[in-house]
Amino acid sequence: MRSVSVFVSSTRKDLAQDCRVVVIEAINKCEAIAVAQETWTTDIQHSVEFCRKRLQDCSHYLGLFAYRRGYVLPKEGSKSMTELEFDWAIKLKKKSAVFIPDDTKPFSKNLRERCKDQSESEFKAQEEFLNKICAEGVYTLFEDPYDLAIRVSRLITIWQLGGLGAIVKNQARYSNSYLIANIGRIEHEGRFLNLLVNIRKKSVNYICFVIHGPRGYGHMYLADRLSKITERENDRETKYLKIPVSHADKTATPEDLLVKMSRLIRIKDSSSSFRRLSNGLRDILNDQHCLLDLRNIHNFKGSLNGFITGFWQPLISNFGENMPNNLIVLLTFEESEFPPGCTELLLDAAKNGTVNFSPSKPLLLPSLERFTVREITDYLVELGYSRYNAINRAKELIDECDQGNPLFLLQKLQEFDSFQETA
Repeated sequence: MRSVSVFVSSTRKDLAQDCRVVVIEAINKCEAIAVAQETWTTDIQHSVEFCRKRLQDCSHYLGLFAYRRGYVLPKEGSKSMTELEFDWAIKLKKKSAVFIPDDTKPFSKNLRERCKDQSESEFKAQEEFLNKICAEGVYTLFEDPYDLAIRVSRLITIWQLGGLGAIVKNQARYSNSYLIANIGRIEHEGRFLNLLVNIRKKSVNYICFVIHGPRGYGHMYLADRLSKITERENDRETKYLKIPVSHADKTATPEDLLVKMSRLIRIKDSSSSFRRLSNGLRDILNDQHCLLDLRNIHNFKGSLNGFITGFWQPLISNFGENMPNNLIVLLTFEESEFPPGCTELLLDAAKNGTVNFSPSKPLLLPSLERFTVREITDYLVELGYSRYNAINRAKELIDECDQGNPLFLLQKLQEFDSFQETA
């Protein structure tokens, strides 16, 4: 992994309470270095030379801008500090990314409300700056702080790996499914992070998530990413338990899975029962969080229905309440449709923004679907395309790849040389 230091440029009065905070946290949690004015003294935070020197010393630049104009130094003409920093990053040819709010999403209205106290001339000056950013083609849209946090975390990881171009070129280290996870799935990660936060607020001790959609759409690598998000967001150490369910388990009973799990957490009593397994998990949860990763649950006898009624519900009925740590379960279900009667056993977290958690009912994350023009556009921008050319190329790829089918799209990504934008 490459060492990455990120100069964070943004206004504070409108963004400090949520957006700026999650950006700095995301950078730090990825074990990169966030260089931000929070660590500077009041006397020097508006020093032009000091800011330029800090930016010059950083490996990367990240701009976060909305509708409020930045501080303007009298000696620097009409440009704000944030615009000056943006210009310096371009001139220094820093690896850069800029995040601006998506005007079509509700959160953008909230950000506009925070800027009502600025003058009309300040608003127009900031609008001109945003238009300048869009003309440069280096920006990425974000929907809300959760979406922003996921996008920044993914970006920092990509920078640490040497960029998406390096990932695509180095097929020996990074599989096709890994690329699926890097192209899109922001909605899933953002929704998952949002739910984790709500779980903590509601003091829910155990919850089960279902990753679902057509076979081959990147279930495994999304599960890997959500596992990392869980471990990163937990306030204590997390014990990770991975249990693949193979084709041989088509005839396996809940008791067979019970034995497999009991062995995994080293319960010595050979006569496994749900009570003994729940007690074993409770012993783990007394000291740390536990993440249980169950892959390919469609291979289980009775499919997802059988797992919920034959295993999950009997297991949690033996748990009790008020555990000091959380049990998070991730299931991958690679089928286009659910078995009859299954939807009654689930909660749709994609549709219900304020989910009333019920531990006995697993939460459905948004279905894995074909890629959209926006997802491919963002991916191509990170590869080095200008946004204008990325949008046009993304539309072509959607048409060429069966309207965004991930399996066909990845075949195109193998031809990396044709994806490099000419100077």
